[in-house]
Amino acid sequence: MCGELLDTEIINKLPKNEFYDVINPEDWYYNAVYYCASRGYIQGNEKGQFMPDGKLTREQFVVILGRVAGADLSQYTETKFTDVKINSWYGSSVAWANKNGYVNGISKCKFGVGKNIDRESLATILYRYAQKQGIDVSSKADLTVYSDYAKISSWSKDACAWAVNAGLLGSTNTNYLILSPKMTVTRAQAAKIFMSFDSIK
Repeated sequence: MCGELLDTEIINKLPKNEFYDVINPEDWYYNAVYYCASRGYIQGNEKGQFMPDGKLTREQFVVILGRVAGADLSQYTETKFTDVKINSWYGSSVAWANKNGYVNGISKCKFGVGKNIDRESLATILYRYAQKQGIDVSSKADLTVYSDYAKISSWSKDACAWAVNAGLLGSTNTNYLILSPKMTVTRAQAAKIFMSFDSIK
C-alpha cells in the first residue's frame, strides 16, 4: 500500500546514488529513504551516507518529527530538561515536542539525550502527535496475537495497538508474530515508518 502512495515523481528526480550506502532498489527501505530525503525529513551525513542501520536517538527522532510537522521552532527557546542544550541542533525540537505534549522525559528533569529510541516509545510519540493533529486513532489491533505481548509496557499498549493497525509497526520476524517493543529503531526503519505515517495523515 505504501508503495502505491509513494510520490515517485519526487524520488525519480533524485540521483540514484545520492546516498552511497542506499543504492539497491530491492532493499526494503530504499523507497522510504529517498521519500524521506526528498522531503527533508531525514538527512545523510557529509560523506553522502544515509547509514540505514544506524541507531536512532530520542533527540534525533523529535528533530525528524519537527520536520514532518513543519514546525516553527523559533519560539521554543527554553526547556525544563537539564540534559538539553537549547541552542544545540536538537534543543528547540525537544522543547517543541515536550511543550506540545508529544514527548516526555525519562525523568522529571532529564530528557534522555543520547539514548536510543525503542519501538514502543516511537509509537507512543507518534500516537500523541496524531491525536493532536486530529487523526482518527480509534482503530486498534489485537496485540495479544504477538508472542511478546507481555513485554509491551502498559503505557504504550494503546499506541502500539494503533500503530500496528495503521501499518506503522508489525512483526519483526517473518516466521512468527513478535512486536519487539524494546528494540531500538534504526534510521531505515524510521524512514519506512514516516513514509507510512504520511499515507494516513
